[in-house]
Amino acid sequence: MRKISSVTLDSMIFVYLFEEDKRFIKKIKPLFENIENGRLKALTSIISPLEVLSAPKLEKVPEKRTAFRRFFQKTPNLVVQALSWEVMEKAAEMRRRHFSLRTPDSIQLATAVVTKSQLFITNDEKLKKLRIMNLTISLVNELNIQKYSKISRSSS
Repeated sequence: MRKISSVTLDSMIFVYLFEEDKRFIKKIKPLFENIENGRLKALTSIISPLEVLSAPKLEKVPEKRTAFRRFFQKTPNLVVQALSWEVMEKAAEMRRRHFSLRTPDSIQLATAVVTKSQLFITNDEKLKKLRIMNLTISLVNELNIQKYSKISRSSS
């Protein structure tokens, strides 16, 4: 097991948290507790709030949209990374190498690489299969979250 101090989160991680998805909430809540308490630095690209806030079911619930927006803006130790030229160029490079990689996914992964995150957390099996230099890609169920210590990733 290796200690991790910085992670990049895919959009679905936020969806699972906000919807309190029973399949994943036991892994997701401790992850965010570690982020909020400063034991872990987290990043996500601007794609995550875009995807979360564009959910059709939020159309008639402005207070939820406001709460989600506030979460992205105010959560301690969570940085929403703007799309920069460096990220865009890295995302384009990834799409050239991995033809099936969708633009939002390439931006998320490029954000992780450019910001030198140690771990990218997703639940997308296709992304898990990618080999990207200096980046470990992990599925939610592979996480071993320990309170009061940094996150560790089980070897698999």
